[in-house]
Amino acid sequence: MSKQITNKNTAIEKLKKGSLLTAVICAAAALADLYGAFCSVYICLSDQFGMTAGTRFQAVEIFTAFVIVAGIVLTAGIMFFRIAGNGIPFTGQTVRSLNIIGILFMLRAILPPLAGTLISGSEAFHIAHPDLFSLIITGFYTVIEGLMFLFIANIIHYGSMLQLESDETL
Repeated sequence: MSKQITNKNTAIEKLKKGSLLTAVICAAAALADLYGAFCSVYICLSDQFGMTAGTRFQAVEIFTAFVIVAGIVLTAGIMFFRIAGNGIPFTGQTVRSLNIIGILFMLRAILPPLAGTLISGSEAFHIAHPDLFSLIITGFYTVIEGLMFLFIANIIHYGSMLQLESDETL
């Protein structure tokens, strides 16, 4: 029994260290994404780049995508930081974080082209995306990624229920 406790404690410590490292990486990625978002705003507002409707559309689309991805990695970073603190991945907070990440992935498929169209017009959409098929395929895969995170959230939810049941049994 003491060997099982030692193995469990070792596993929890490894989980905490790995989660902390992942949280730091996610925080750095969120900062990089926000920097990319602000660069796209600078390009959009600057006259030196000779803005056309198509380039304005792309700048707005890139800005929106960067902000959403920053939200994804920031949410993941907070989730991993929380796990690094308590060593318990099977919690309701982890499930909520994974659900948020899944929803943000699905929004990532829809919002950037929509924002670009609303700001620059539908003609700019056709200039920026002459090949509509590639946009649809990219959006499809991003929605699949979002669905995978939502499914993983359900798995973690089930694990948290088992964890609670195990804790109550002891």
